[in-house]
Amino acid sequence: MTGAGGGGCGTAIAIALADAGARVAVNGLEHHRPQLERLARSRLDDALYPSIADVADGEQVDRMVGEIVQQLGTPTIVVHNAGPSLPPRHVTQLSASHWRAETAVILDGAYHLARATAAGMTAGEHGRLIFISSNTAFRGGRGRSASYAAAKAGLHGLAAQLAMELAPAGITCNVVAPSQIDTPRVRRGGRRDEDSMRRAAAQIPLGRLGSADDIAGVVSFLAGPAAAYITGQVIRVDGGSALAPMATSLVKEASA
Repeated sequence: MTGAGGGGCGTAIAIALADAGARVAVNGLEHHRPQLERLARSRLDDALYPSIADVADGEQVDRMVGEIVQQLGTPTIVVHNAGPSLPPRHVTQLSASHWRAETAVILDGAYHLARATAAGMTAGEHGRLIFISSNTAFRGGRGRSASYAAAKAGLHGLAAQLAMELAPAGITCNVVAPSQIDTPRVRRGGRRDEDSMRRAAAQIPLGRLGSADDIAGVVSFLAGPAAAYITGQVIRVDGGSALAPMATSLVKEASA
C-alpha cells in the first residue's frame, strides 16, 4: 500500500484492508517513517508493517518487495496511491523537473510495483492491482499541473494493458478515480478552505464531499473475492460529480 503516511486515503485504505484480514505493508518515504510506525503501533494484531522506499526508483521498489516477501509473504494485493506534494504550475511555468517528479511517482511507480509483484502473483494464480487515479484524468482540474493530469490518465491505459496481460493468471487490475475528497493533505495544502468546500459540495449531486473511507471501501471491495470478475475498469468515486452539469441543467428545467 503506497502513499499511506499522510493520514488520508492511503491510511484509510491500509486500515480497511487490515480490518478485512490482510497483512499490509504501508509504504512511504523516509520522512514518513514516524507516521507509518505510529500507524502500525495503533493496531494490536501486527497487521501493518512499515516499508520505506521511493516508488519512483525501480531498484528501491525491488528491494522493498523482497523485504515484504520475507516479512509477510508474496504480495497478492498491490494498491498504488503515492503522489508527490507539489504546488500546481501552469504549463508555461511547468519545469521538466516538476513534470518528471509527478510522472515518476504516479505512473512510473505503478509500473515498478506491477513489474516487481506480477511474477509472484502469477505463480500463485491470484492477485489484485489497484491504482488510485483522479477525476483530473478525465477533465483536468484547477489546482493541478499538466504532469499530474497526464500521469493519472496514464494509469488508466496501464491498467487496461495489465488487465489484458495478467488475466490468464487470475490477476485483476483496476483503477479507482476519486473526486472532491476531504483529506488532511487537501486542507494542509491550502487547496480548500471551509467556504470553498461548501461551494464544492453544493455542486455534487450527493451534496457532500467524499471521505477517505469512501475510497477505502471501494478499494477493499476490489481487493476481495466479490470483485473476482472485475478487471480493466476505472471506477469513479465522485458523488455523481461527473453528472453535475446534467444535474444542474435538470434542476433549472424543473424550476422553469
